Amino acid sequence: MLLDHSLTLNSVEGRGCNFAVEVTTSAKQIGGTESPQDNAVISLQGITVLCVENDPNLLAAMVALLETWNCHILACDNSDQAYGYAMEYADEIDVMLMDYQLSEEITGLALMQALNKASDYGIPGVLITATADSDLPMRAAQAGFEFMKKPMKPAALRALISAMLTQKMQRDYSLLDENEVDPTSN
Repeated sequence: MLLDHSLTLNSVEGRGCNFAVEVTTSAKQIGGTESPQDNAVISLQGITVLCVENDPNLLAAMVALLETWNCHILACDNSDQAYGYAMEYADEIDVMLMDYQLSEEITGLALMQALNKASDYGIPGVLITATADSDLPMRAAQAGFEFMKKPMKPAALRALISAMLTQKMQRDYSLLDENEVDPTSN
């Protein structure tokens, strides 16, 4: 073969064939500083998403998008329902997607902060808005949340959610490693 990659073929009569190409990988990436984990994309299937949006059409569109990713969706249009979901599902919520301008006194950012504080483990979140408030991205970041401007691209949202969940898993597992007790240290 042109690239000297090994090629194997396994065939079972009446069942089909399986082709495999063995490709060696480089330890160092060419032309970039990203580590392999920076490019990690995790499946969103089965994750629990709390989605708060006061516009019924946008809420329906967000639910439809999340359904295509096979997420478990807790959708609502106000803070009372969001608090109810937070109480009912306790620490099962994996990520929050929150509109900034809700149809009530509380903003989406304040609601995310309150729900995050009530969680035992913290809930990553994305503040999504069409508002022109120029300091809102910075305020969201200072509160520990991501920010997206409407209209958003589904692929960008999926990548952001995946990255947030990957970071949370890495943080949670590193905490487990730090707190792990050596069974031989009695």
